[in-house]
Amino acid sequence: MTELQGKDVEFFGKITASMTHEFKNVLAIIKESAGLMEDITKIAPLSDSRHQEKLDNALKTIKNQLNRGMELSTVFNRFAHAPDKSIAEVNLHQLAGQVVKLSERFARLKRIRLEVAPESQSDTSLNVTGSLVWLQMAVYLAIECGLNSLPAESVITLTSESHEGKKCIRVQCTGEASDPAQLAEAFKDNSSWVELEKAMQALGGIAGWLDNAPGVRLIFG
Repeated sequence: MTELQGKDVEFFGKITASMTHEFKNVLAIIKESAGLMEDITKIAPLSDSRHQEKLDNALKTIKNQLNRGMELSTVFNRFAHAPDKSIAEVNLHQLAGQVVKLSERFARLKRIRLEVAPESQSDTSLNVTGSLVWLQMAVYLAIECGLNSLPAESVITLTSESHEGKKCIRVQCTGEASDPAQLAEAFKDNSSWVELEKAMQALGGIAGWLDNAPGVRLIFG
């Protein structure tokens, strides 16, 4: 097993563990809300209006968390199927959205917000072909560089775009640490940056700095 192959297994394990933690949180909240519903129904019949608001709120919480659980399940299912094909075609806007969802817990722990820019009409043609695992890992590593370099309350925005005829994902950082040169140095101090360069090289692309803005551009060959 090469060094690069070992890193993709490590990446898979890290994401899997994080998503499992999220599932546990969802189930815990559903359990707590269900317990509250049970307590209320024991106190009075459902027709008793004095408890109707509390019951409605509990049901709303359960519904919201079930929806969240379904969304997480869908994202995780797509991720789990990434190794099914060694080579696949993927839309860059969809790729960015998928990895942002997988990375949200890491960002939340750092108190950093992840965003995906709204899809434009041109985004529908921004498709690339390659290993879906490696494509997701490259985008994740770019996000991780930002998470390791930025202060709390920062924002990382991913945008799919065409730049000089190349298909790209723009990873722009905003917040207190908004000086492009300083942020570039902070990125370079990350071990994730070294792995990002390796991942992009394996994909036939390159990670370059944004022009006059803090962040990086993942340029796919």
